[in-house]
This record gives sequence, C-alpha cells and structure tokens, in this order.
Amino acid sequence: QPGGNMVAEMRYQLSEKGKSWALEALAQSSWIGAAPVPIEQFCAQVERQSVRAERLTEGVLLDVFNELVLAPELLTKVGPAVNSGASILLYGPPGNGKTSIATAVCRAFGSHVYLPHALSIGNDVVVFFDPAVHEPVEQGPLNEATGLRRPTLQDARYVRCVRPAVMTGGELLLEKFDMVKNPTTGLYDAPLQFKAAGGLFVLDDFGRQRNTPQELMNRLIIPLESGSDHLVLENGRKIEVPFDTLVIFSTNYEPRTLMDDAGLRRLRHKILVDRPDRKLFVKILLKTAQRAGMPVDEEVLAFILFDLYGRHPEARFNAFHPRFLVDQCKSICAYQGIEPQLNPEVLTQAWDNLLAAH
Repeated sequence: QPGGNMVAEMRYQLSEKGKSWALEALAQSSWIGAAPVPIEQFCAQVERQSVRAERLTEGVLLDVFNELVLAPELLTKVGPAVNSGASILLYGPPGNGKTSIATAVCRAFGSHVYLPHALSIGNDVVVFFDPAVHEPVEQGPLNEATGLRRPTLQDARYVRCVRPAVMTGGELLLEKFDMVKNPTTGLYDAPLQFKAAGGLFVLDDFGRQRNTPQELMNRLIIPLESGSDHLVLENGRKIEVPFDTLVIFSTNYEPRTLMDDAGLRRLRHKILVDRPDRKLFVKILLKTAQRAGMPVDEEVLAFILFDLYGRHPEARFNAFHPRFLVDQCKSICAYQGIEPQLNPEVLTQAWDNLLAAH
C-alpha cells in the first residue's frame, strides 16, 4: 500500500545454497566468540609483555614469602634465580616447601598481560584463553554511584589477565605439549606451555610422570635454550612461537638420577630445599600454632622436641610436621569436645598418625 513500511513487510529465508555454505563453514570451525587474533600478532604481543622484562626485588619476594618460614640463605638463591628468567630446579626431601615456594613466586608477579580468546593460524582456530589457568583482571574505574565500571578502550579480542601460572604435576603427559584438534568442534586447544606465555610453567612432582624425566626434558631442551618453541598442526604445518616462560621444576629425587648431564645443564639454577634445622623448625611450629590460635608454651615445646622427636631419632624435622600436628590436634580436640589446644595427650595421638605418614 502507498506509504506503507516496505521494510516491515520483508521476510528473509535461508536458501538451500545458503544452508550448504553455513554447514561448510561450520565444518571448518565451530568457533563462536571474539575474532581470533592472527598468530603473528600475538607473538609480537608476547615479546612486548615478556616475563623476562620483570624484575622482582628483595622486598617483593619477602612480602610474598611472608607466610612461609624459610632459611635466609634459601631466599638469597631464589631471588636471583627468578630474575634471571632461566629455568629453576627445586629439589629436596618431600614436605619442605618446594611447591609452596613455586606458588609464592607465581604470586610475586604483579603486572598484567593481554591474552587472546583465540588465535588464527590460516583457516584454523586455536582456543587460547583458559579460565582454569588465566585469571582476568577487572578493568575501568568503579563508579561508586552506579556500581558500574567505565569501559576501557581495549581490543575486545584480548583479555587482560594477571601473569599466567600453569601448574602441573604427576598427571602431565608428553602429549600435553602438542596442539590437539577436537574432531567434533574442529578447534585446536593451545598446549599447556603456550598457555603459560608471559608467565610461569611449574612442573611439580617432576619424576613421577608416566613419561620419564629425560623424555620430558628432551621436549623442553630446545625451547629452554633458544627461547622459541615449534607447534605442529594436523596438516603438518609447523609454527614457531616465543617460549617466553619461566619454568620451575620441583622434585623429591636427586637431580642426577633424573636425567643426563645435557639435561641438567639446561636447568640453570638448582636449589636445594632441605629439611629445617631445630631452630628453623621451632619458628615454623610457633608460627603455625599461633595462626591456629593454639599457643605453645615452654612445657609443650619441650615435650615435642625431647619426648616426641627425642625418643624417635628416625623422625627427622620436616617443614610439614607442624601443620600436620596442629591440624591433627584440632581434629582430636573437636572430637573430644574441648577447646583446640596442644597438650601431651593430644600431641601423642597426633604423633602416631605422623609416624604413619612417614
């Protein structure tokens, strides 16, 4: 009709050819989200936000290690090792703080990086952002009146995150270093070491993986030495990407039993995290008990040192013992319906469980 709204009368329908094109596009990739960042652009971004440009001062490390009680000489070794940007091997008997040190180092990096939702390599899409390892940072100042944040001018293809800290342990398989394509979605998933770009990659319990330490080290030797890694797609295309990652290995084994000299040479900093001596053990015990609201007087301290450890010389001091004893005593006191406390009776029961833990 004259004067009618012709736009409102229009109807759209997907033709058979359009459906065919849509299905063909979905067969290539099912990615839905922010536009993928070309791999070349992200490699340049990794260089701009390199973790090796970060410098951790003694004050920063003392602050993040505040919850731990460490031997002074240990901290003087960890600091320069982290600032070097080279690989680190923490070794020593179990239960003495290797994992805690690695976790504290992860917290020490306070700066932020920009990580893509996804990457494009030719016609292939690689899912990069992983909420399991990447922690987004809220952006824009908060408006106290509305409770909303002012939007910032940022490329929406990226997510602003704290520097990533990818931690893996005995479950790590050699295949996790490779690009794997999901046959259902047609999307690749970025390998673990690439997700750690600009941050830390911690291999805990090194030596307990299904693959041998030598096999894992062989995979990492070239990236550690050259600062670049090679990822291979299913079609055989090989992509060179920056290996901008601080790698920390943590093991209970003696280093020379894990790999050959060539592998050990790539681990630039080898730091022994040993059992505490009596003085350090007492500091750990007092601090742990204080946090739990369970004070330790001289009588209780003497009972622990001379009655429990004194009568069992095979039970050497370990940094995890105070936490173990305190937690056990709390559980025993809760069962008995009494205030949490450390006394000879409950400590003796806790001690029996500690000996079994050895």
